[in-house]
Amino acid sequence: MAGRLGRPLRRFAAYEPSSGFLLVAATLAALVWANLESLPAYAGFWDTELAVRLGGWTLSLSLHDWIDDAVMVIFFFQVSLEVKHEFVRGSLSSPDTAALPVAAAAGGMLLPVAVYLALNVPAGAANGWAVPMATDVAFAIALLTLLGPRVPAGLRAFLLTLAVIDDIGTIVVIALFYSSQIAIGPLFVAGGGLLGVWAMRAAGVRAFLPYWVAGAAIWLAIEKSGVHPTVAGVLLGLMTPLSVPEHKRGQDEQAAVRIPHLLRQQAPPGRRLLQELAVAKRSAVAPLDSLRYRLEPWVLYLIMPVFALANAGVDLGAMNLSVGDGVWVFSGVGLGLLVGKPLGIVACAWLAARLSRAKLPVGVTWPAMIGLGLLAGVGFTVALFLTSLAFSGQTLVAAARLGVMAGSFAAAIAGLAVLWMVLPANGERA
Repeated sequence: MAGRLGRPLRRFAAYEPSSGFLLVAATLAALVWANLESLPAYAGFWDTELAVRLGGWTLSLSLHDWIDDAVMVIFFFQVSLEVKHEFVRGSLSSPDTAALPVAAAAGGMLLPVAVYLALNVPAGAANGWAVPMATDVAFAIALLTLLGPRVPAGLRAFLLTLAVIDDIGTIVVIALFYSSQIAIGPLFVAGGGLLGVWAMRAAGVRAFLPYWVAGAAIWLAIEKSGVHPTVAGVLLGLMTPLSVPEHKRGQDEQAAVRIPHLLRQQAPPGRRLLQELAVAKRSAVAPLDSLRYRLEPWVLYLIMPVFALANAGVDLGAMNLSVGDGVWVFSGVGLGLLVGKPLGIVACAWLAARLSRAKLPVGVTWPAMIGLGLLAGVGFTVALFLTSLAFSGQTLVAAARLGVMAGSFAAAIAGLAVLWMVLPANGERA
């Protein structure tokens, strides 16, 4: 019975755009929930306090803050794992292959900021300048997958690389510009926790549980320090090893040698054989890769949809963009994603190609780059996350979130339309 029930879910998960569809469904559910009076109050539900008490110590946050400050730490942890992998072994490990996407990503971050500031500095709502910087890689890749075999592999790789660099920029911005008043004491505690993680690595501790416990303590210390707690996930991700220590690899290889002997002795497989198999597996998969694969479905199919459900609910009936700076925030965010992103990406990539030896990936043309730039304007998850950091007033938060959704939707439609027209049909190459 469990197998029959799980089979449709596995087929859905195997379909690459499925995570994007789930994110859209969560967004629509949040909008319906926030705008139907017959349903329980959206804002009231997510403002519900949830406290953790240990003796006389208490940590109390709203459900919304638990998601944004705690659950999203896992999202940024997984992002930092991807970033480290790309820099050490992936498409950013070589200067020649990294030059063009780095230039494109820089333009894709800076021009949306310029568009937003041009509209909002005169209006006095400049705090949201970082909101249109972010690209939602899950959404963008899901949309690209809808075009099927006509998408060149180089175009997909370029978008992934650009999004990784975009994530790095967003992480830096959160750490430098969206942290509150800093408390030094908790930062020392967090530093001690990070040293403890390093010591466990050096001692060859392989079990994940001690690291999760230490990570929770580091997160709590950073939460109390005033630095945004998602930084904890980033630091821990960058500390995760991408290789197996030599002395441990030797032990694992010895286990692999013993496996054939145990196979001859034990039919069916005994407990010792299973233990040796588990030990041998460690030499084949680095901790970073293991965590990437384990966390990805949780991030795509649980964390991101729950985040969207908690953050995308904008009460459209109560919003009046003509009041205060709402219209400028909405316009700056929306146009930053729809206009600033593609212009910055294409212009800077073109300049890099003209001024250096950098070249477009095989099978990718400049018209296709325009479509890719538009898809990069889908800045959903992280952009929504930044709205709650940039603004304190609910009116501006709602205006910014509406701008994110409108700009992302328009960029998605325009990007798919451009790519549909310029990419050869049926995967053919000119």
